[in-house]
Amino acid sequence: MFRGNYDNITPHRIMVNDWYRTSKYEESISKCIKEGDTVIDYGAGSGILSYMAIKYGAKKVYAIERNYKTARFLRHNIKKANLEDKIEVFVGDAASFIYKNDIVKIDVVISECIGDHLFENKMIYEFYNLCDHYRVGRQIPDNMSLCMFPHLIGLKNNTRHEFVDFDSDIISEFPIDVAYFENNSDEKEFYYKLNHKIRHHDENVLFKLSWKYDLNDGLLEKKVKGFGRKGFIMLYFYVELFDKVFFTNHPSRPKTGTHSYFQRIVPYYEGDINIKINPLYDQRGNEGSPCQNIVL
Repeated sequence: MFRGNYDNITPHRIMVNDWYRTSKYEESISKCIKEGDTVIDYGAGSGILSYMAIKYGAKKVYAIERNYKTARFLRHNIKKANLEDKIEVFVGDAASFIYKNDIVKIDVVISECIGDHLFENKMIYEFYNLCDHYRVGRQIPDNMSLCMFPHLIGLKNNTRHEFVDFDSDIISEFPIDVAYFENNSDEKEFYYKLNHKIRHHDENVLFKLSWKYDLNDGLLEKKVKGFGRKGFIMLYFYVELFDKVFFTNHPSRPKTGTHSYFQRIVPYYEGDINIKINPLYDQRGNEGSPCQNIVL
């Protein structure tokens, strides 16, 4: 889970270098994209998914990025790869893109929307709007499950996570300018600290909750019975990107950047737990963070 936000391009360094994440998205895009498709890459970031779409046959990609700093990085990579005629950058959100463009047909919408922004803003809501507005028959991700994994907490301890070196086998294939990170990042060394060190977990003593998130249905609600000692729960994802291409950041998986920054630690106590998560609206009926709907 990031301690910070996407105003800094530094998080994209972790995402690009995550071999597990990158390979799963490439596999799903290779199965999804057909020759001559018109594609939207929502939350395009570094542009790596846009490039994959072109690689596997898309004739045009509209790369939507709402953060202007990241959009500069995106344009830089596209220009360096000589793909300006095939990948068009739009700075703004989904609603602005729909309003300002008279595009009739979009074949595929792809988005890396399974990170911090799934909770912190309306990215899922906007992804859903794009798919609905253009009546797309193919989308990545196709569906996702959000699960809770219980942990017992031991002694307090600070854990430091730093960048690992780039995997040259991954980076060499994609037109991502590694030097751009060093020259334009607000933080030369990006890390976060956890205030608690996880000692062990016991699913039998605590509880486990999972549910399916269907992009055609906004509201998710589940009640569980919590029992056992005070502890923490980790939210993690199990995603079907496209046609049985699965992506998970379950804590049992070997640790990569994905494992680290897709988790959200939520404290809980013994007793009843009522959890309501709506990706579209908060408890007051306004667009907002669905995390406000976690009632403990």
